[in-house]
Amino acid sequence: MFCITAVTSCSAEVDPASTDSAEEAGPHEQKGPDAASAEHRAAFIASVQRQAPSDYNVNLDASAVRAGVSALNPAHGFISEFTSAGVAVTRESSERAGRLTMKLARYGCEGALVPLDVAAEPRGTNNRVELRHRAPSAGLSVTEWYLNGPLGLEQGFSLDSAPPCRREGEGRVELEIALGGDLSPELSEDGQSVALVDESGAAVLRYADLVVQDARGSVLPAEIKLSDAKLSIVVDDAGATYPLEVDPLIATEQQALYASDASSDDYFGSSVAISGNTAVVGAMGAEAAYVFVRDGASWSQAAVLTPSDGQLGDFFGVSVAIDGDTIVVGNSTRSMERRAVYVFARSGGAWHEQQKLASQDDGGGDVRFGYAVAISGNTIMVGAPDRYGPGGASIFVRSGAAWAQQAKLAPSHDTRNQGYAVALHGDTAVMGSDCDDGPAKPSCRVYVFTRAGNAWSEQAVLYPPAGATPHYRFGGSLSLSSETLAVGTIVYNEYGPDRLAAVVFARSEGAWTQQTMLYSSDVDAPGWGGWFRNTSVAMSGDRLILGSDDGEQGPRVFARIGGAWTPQATVDSSTWSRWEVRVALSGDTLIAGTWADGVRGNSAGAAHVIKLQEGPPAHLVGARAFVEHAADLPFVLDSADTNRFGTPSSIDWASFTGTTQGASLFTLSLLHEDPTLTTSILRGWWGSTSPTSTNLYGQVVAGNHFKRISKISDVLPGDLLVINYTDGGSGHTAIVDASPTAIAAVEPVVPGTTQYSLRVIDSTSTAHGCTTDPSTGDTRWVPADPTRPCRGGSTDGGAGRGTMRLYAVSPGRANAGDLTGYSWSLTSGSAYFPQSGARPHAIGRLVR
Repeated sequence: MFCITAVTSCSAEVDPASTDSAEEAGPHEQKGPDAASAEHRAAFIASVQRQAPSDYNVNLDASAVRAGVSALNPAHGFISEFTSAGVAVTRESSERAGRLTMKLARYGCEGALVPLDVAAEPRGTNNRVELRHRAPSAGLSVTEWYLNGPLGLEQGFSLDSAPPCRREGEGRVELEIALGGDLSPELSEDGQSVALVDESGAAVLRYADLVVQDARGSVLPAEIKLSDAKLSIVVDDAGATYPLEVDPLIATEQQALYASDASSDDYFGSSVAISGNTAVVGAMGAEAAYVFVRDGASWSQAAVLTPSDGQLGDFFGVSVAIDGDTIVVGNSTRSMERRAVYVFARSGGAWHEQQKLASQDDGGGDVRFGYAVAISGNTIMVGAPDRYGPGGASIFVRSGAAWAQQAKLAPSHDTRNQGYAVALHGDTAVMGSDCDDGPAKPSCRVYVFTRAGNAWSEQAVLYPPAGATPHYRFGGSLSLSSETLAVGTIVYNEYGPDRLAAVVFARSEGAWTQQTMLYSSDVDAPGWGGWFRNTSVAMSGDRLILGSDDGEQGPRVFARIGGAWTPQATVDSSTWSRWEVRVALSGDTLIAGTWADGVRGNSAGAAHVIKLQEGPPAHLVGARAFVEHAADLPFVLDSADTNRFGTPSSIDWASFTGTTQGASLFTLSLLHEDPTLTTSILRGWWGSTSPTSTNLYGQVVAGNHFKRISKISDVLPGDLLVINYTDGGSGHTAIVDASPTAIAAVEPVVPGTTQYSLRVIDSTSTAHGCTTDPSTGDTRWVPADPTRPCRGGSTDGGAGRGTMRLYAVSPGRANAGDLTGYSWSLTSGSAYFPQSGARPHAIGRLVR
């Protein structure tokens, strides 16, 4: 049988005060047919899918909104529809949307495939759907089945015996699946996975984890091949015992985690933490913390942690932290004798309670001991905020398997509620408060302590940025990564919505200075002076996440490039609650807790694990911004005052006006978006602050701060397509705006090549042709009749979006995928320019 699963993956951050885990080992990645790991992976998928709850059952009601057999996958945010023509998987979200259709088309041996027909409509029971295929003339029949579950949509093809051609000694066994929809397949170099990407080049789905087993459980060599819109799974069944199981997986880069025993008012996701391949999610309403582990691209629940002496009302799980094989969970009871933090240790894959840490303040000062926790190696920090007193934090250290209190940290000023948030990294500890920085009673401070030997001392007191604007909850969340500290805050706006923000501080030679302030979106909900809302921040290496709290936008991702923090993206959260989002980060894996999520019950909660992708290059961000504001209105003449092609000058980024050419659009966008680059740096790289296209062509060919791209499959958004006019002129520069897409050949046809549509942003005196489809049309084309866009009209020069055509060696030929030439447009008859001609092109990726 052949199995395909549609999956999402999620990650958690360490408590906003936790350790820097950027150097932790990343998720395990299978590198081909390793027999032991492949067998384990297949067993894991089968176990999870078969135990799927009723939420994943198929809908058999033909009168429903989705007629026929369909299934919603709540963990992945997509719906699957089953017909006699196969399956369609649709993911609907604001940033990662797309549709994939799959149909088993042919089966047999390489070079001897036989078409298959579907003999019956799909049949569904619980979370399983079946389809029957047959080819009577060849004596073939195949049962196709699907399991909808937490790991996605699993697809199976049951093969009871080898096809007749194989019994006669012909080629390897092959299943050919016809692909459709609006996603483009991209095969990995090792032939073990396929990325299904949207027009921006972002992976919406991933077809991976290919495993093939025979009846004895032996893992067989197998690979995936792509040809046009067909995906083939090719298996070497030499010596195999039938039936076979072939098990790839369709996955997204996002996964929703739920408690196995979820119920209303659990508040699962009220705290989150992650370290490498292990995540912990607090559920203070359920008085528990849940441990999840990552296997391949998928997460599964591994343990439920509860205290040995827990009681209702302790709110165990209000805080969590993790470092390697140690988890810390705090409670928030107001009962003095029950204030505690619990330490759990992992041994042989099992978790056990190692020790209970209790407040040692006999005077009752630790009113909420355990409300915040952090761990770094053998050191634990426990916050004890007091709304009516100064509060503070306690430090515990481990010797062997025993923990003992080392110090009590107290604020040096008359303040309130310190220990509401804590952060710890090595010998540095930070605590903050749930403060009010209003004009009448400014009280926002963050305290930094350092350890020398066994003694702790106050190193610094950090304040909100200077100015009249009040800050609320400055220090209400903290994240410490080596010499960098992120402090969450809410910036009050008297005339509009408040804004969530992170103030970033850096330490140099023991002194802390403010680096920058990073904001979430401008649409944060009004917050009653900020008191009924909070921030959540997480850092790992050169990434920073600012959690959302507005119901409108997801968490915001920032990256540090050359010492400067720049916004990268907003995490797609269209399928989950965006209120009170708690975030944690380990390497490139983000976990976002959403305790208000109601999928499993009112405030039952959820956590979402997202593998972060690299953001688009700075120059592409700038170019997109310019054309979206100044030029990107399909089939509408731009104002002559806003966007002109001509002698390169400058762009006014406030009004998005300017005169540019292709090369200058690239450099001006680069300089605007990347504050670490200057004109003097560009001059040092390329001998000019604004190099011509001919100059850039030479730099790409020479590999001078560019990596040259020679394969069509390697072209990504942000790459430069530069053309050298050896017959005179300054050349041309275009910025790739979306990955190339194979198209049906039109004139001129070059034998042995495949043609590709390439969406670009450039500045040119004329448009790249015209099509009736705005998605491939040129924004500079002005039709004479708006209802007939390609009839008559003219072009308006300047910056805009257009579509060029690339040629590459066809699949199956020697040097398949090598770029051979280009044409200016998709219009039939548009001139073809080969690499050996007078106007050769080169594609380069900027490398700093």
